[in-house]
Amino acid sequence: MSDASPLILLAKCELLEMFLDGLVETLMIPPHVQVECCGSKDTFDAQLIGRLISEKRIIVRRVGNRTLATRIRREFNLGRGEAEAIALAQSMGSQLVIMEDRNGVNACKVLKLPFTGVLGILLRMHEKKSITAEESLQKLDVLRKYGRYKPEIVSDVRRLLEKKR
Repeated sequence: MSDASPLILLAKCELLEMFLDGLVETLMIPPHVQVECCGSKDTFDAQLIGRLISEKRIIVRRVGNRTLATRIRREFNLGRGEAEAIALAQSMGSQLVIMEDRNGVNACKVLKLPFTGVLGILLRMHEKKSITAEESLQKLDVLRKYGRYKPEIVSDVRRLLEKKR
């Protein structure tokens, strides 16, 4: 399961398709995440995500338990996309939730759902040798530009990537 922000960031740094290639299961998103990603946008990332949805590399799946999504949204002060992604993950027993939102991450912790963010995905792709150290550092620069990361977090990730060169 994923929220919109990670998909958009992975698309912007041109890692989304490679990330999807490495997944064991097809990535699922709720309809509101699709709207947030693709809605009325005419950007590269929106077009890419839209194409991946039409190719069924990303599956849009409705949240069966709307009450659960509403409760999660209120309880953790989340947007609709984040709440639906977490509710879908919880109801389907998802192996991983991809989330960038701080409140969404906290919700995953409380609900004991495994989660990661885009920087974690970048590190993992580098560890698996899906991308080189140089590519990883270039992608980190793009993520620094578009993401809302604290400078010290970006510095920590940079150190980890450089250490593994």
